[in-house]
Amino acid sequence: METKRKLLHYRKSQLFMPIDNGTLQGLLEEALRKLNSVGDRFSIIEDKTKEENEDTGFRRFINTHRSALGMEFGSLVLYAGGVNKQTLTIDKSADEVDVEQIAPPQTIDGRRREFLESILYYGVQDNHVVLLQSMALKSREFEDYINWLLKKAGVITEENNVFLNNYAPKITKEKLEQATVKSVKIGTPLYSTFEEVINNNVTSVKKRFRPMGEGLDILRLIAPHRLDDITFDEIQEDSNLEVFVEVTYKRQTDNDSQDLLNKLTQALRHVGDDDIKIELKGAGTILGSELQIKSFKNIESHNGIVMPKSAFERMHEWLADNLEMGLIDPD
Repeated sequence: METKRKLLHYRKSQLFMPIDNGTLQGLLEEALRKLNSVGDRFSIIEDKTKEENEDTGFRRFINTHRSALGMEFGSLVLYAGGVNKQTLTIDKSADEVDVEQIAPPQTIDGRRREFLESILYYGVQDNHVVLLQSMALKSREFEDYINWLLKKAGVITEENNVFLNNYAPKITKEKLEQATVKSVKIGTPLYSTFEEVINNNVTSVKKRFRPMGEGLDILRLIAPHRLDDITFDEIQEDSNLEVFVEVTYKRQTDNDSQDLLNKLTQALRHVGDDDIKIELKGAGTILGSELQIKSFKNIESHNGIVMPKSAFERMHEWLADNLEMGLIDPD
């Protein structure tokens, strides 16, 4: 057993249409009581053509869930059905090494196993949410899944939605309250990259660029007919091009537009730390990292895998500390 430093994130849940005595914790517990089998909680993602009973494709679902320490804890897992994993046979003296596929072995009684792609741990107390995210499952994915789950269970209507908002530390909140927003600037890389398998025998891997990504999507939306003569495949990997979108005004603006700029900080609740910059009128700038409450905690692990019990205990302790110190409003 060892410990690993893991980053805990805080979010504050808010319903688009409030429900009397309807906290996220209560709604989630009710939904899990109604959808008490794993199969009821399967959410198919990416491929809209797949049927619920198909066993292939990406799925996510709440697996572990338990009430303890006054909170509702659980894990959201992601897996791809019917997919093998690739393995490398390491030989440092070789010119190249073999790339092979391995299938998940069946259980002793013949049940099929699947490889786990990613896992997110959560803790919910009233409308306070603590997340231990992964590369593939972050607050955006958890918010999407929670909305799907609550609607499937019938505990909120189709017209309603849960938002998991960033909650700025007290010093940042005071800075935002005492100044008006001059501009909101969002940045994203122009390109996405990926590795492509040449053939089904998986004998080699080729890395290449593809003309896809959020930055390129923004450019095509803004200037749909001005990019036809540009060959994006010629751009080199180390070009480090980025696209920035800025919402601002020159000298002054009306109250409604100012209110829109102020509300953008909430709408951008899932934007990464380095992707957003807010310029305040006469009061400097605020980076995305300053709009969040987060902290590293030591969590017990086994063979590099987080132990859920330890993760849940650290979540409870961290939330209690933040509430006691007044960093988070209790309501």
